[in-house]
Amino acid sequence: MIGPAFMLGVFNSKYEVIPQEGRSLYDGFFTSSVGIIILVAPTVGNQIKNLIENNAEKIPGIQFPQFRLLFLIAAVLVFIINIYNLIVAKKKNNLEKEREFLRNILGKRRR
Repeated sequence: MIGPAFMLGVFNSKYEVIPQEGRSLYDGFFTSSVGIIILVAPTVGNQIKNLIENNAEKIPGIQFPQFRLLFLIAAVLVFIINIYNLIVAKKKNNLEKEREFLRNILGKRRR
């Protein structure tokens, strides 16, 4: 239920940022970038999992370490990206715009 609302919010916010002039170029670049990431990400994830799995005996006390470590790596990366976005938003004084975006995504629009 939240997935379609999130995608609609991302879709709408993308067009708020893209300038009118050259919009198709920006949109095409964005779409092709997402496509390349979707194509490459499983291969990279599998290589990281295999690397961890091959070195699992060096990590004592963790059962199924490759998946736990992959989730830890993903959580740390998401945390770092969120901190970076907050720092950038604070520098650009866009915190209120970020809050409004989150309200729209979560369905708590002000009327």
